[in-house]
Amino acid sequence: MLQDVTQRRQEEQRREALAGELDHRVKNLLAVIQSVARQSARKTTSLDAFLKTFTGRLKAMASAHELLTATRWRGAFLRDVVAAELGGLAPGQIDAGGPELYLTPRAASAVALALHELAANALRHGALSEERGRVTVQWSAPSTGGFVLDWRESGAPPRQARDRRQFRRPAAQRDHRARA
Repeated sequence: MLQDVTQRRQEEQRREALAGELDHRVKNLLAVIQSVARQSARKTTSLDAFLKTFTGRLKAMASAHELLTATRWRGAFLRDVVAAELGGLAPGQIDAGGPELYLTPRAASAVALALHELAANALRHGALSEERGRVTVQWSAPSTGGFVLDWRESGAPPRQARDRRQFRRPAAQRDHRARA
């Protein structure tokens, strides 16, 4: 008795490939989360501050992930990434615009985190901490490739001088390695 198992074998190969891809993505995601946790812990002074910072960054990653899932991880429009990160923050205080740009999954995730950081700083110390403050986000695509994202704040409160009495390690003891 002969039985054609070609289709079954192809399905097994597809499942193995999908399992390998999923394993790869999960490992990458966990590495990114670990990096975000380290970055969040680096400058926090309390567990509550860490949790607030870390949770915000995870939410930024989650919104980018949602956009990418909708396109089956092909990428996302920059306009959609900006709207997902800034849309509900300060109604009437944020203007955003630029040409239609499609980002790779990696770029969309990175831009989402960068926008989250900029917005968090604007909410704490910048233009979005004031009712009259405004943020303008513009982007362009130069002929040389890539894109330029321009974040401008107006109506921010005056900058306060930093307290110079904070503890700093001597320069020889500081870690100068690049962090992702």
